[in-house]
Amino acid sequence: MKLGSIIRVIWIDSCSSSGWCKGNNFGDTTMCESVGWLVQDDRKSITVAGHRSESTDEWNGAITIPRVAIKSLKRITT
Repeated sequence: MKLGSIIRVIWIDSCSSSGWCKGNNFGDTTMCESVGWLVQDDRKSITVAGHRSESTDEWNGAITIPRVAIKSLKRITT
């Protein structure tokens, strides 16, 4: 997929717990949705940024998502 494309990605988020847990009460994963510019794309992960500065070509609000967590990836624009 072309860098700079606006994409929509559905992905599974991890869950963690802190402190002592009893039995199997550890929480559960959850489905997440991110929409933004594709700023990095390699065989292990993608990075999606929610904000872009036109004057400096800088990105903000970026998240890197491992490919193994991605359930759906769709290009919205080029």
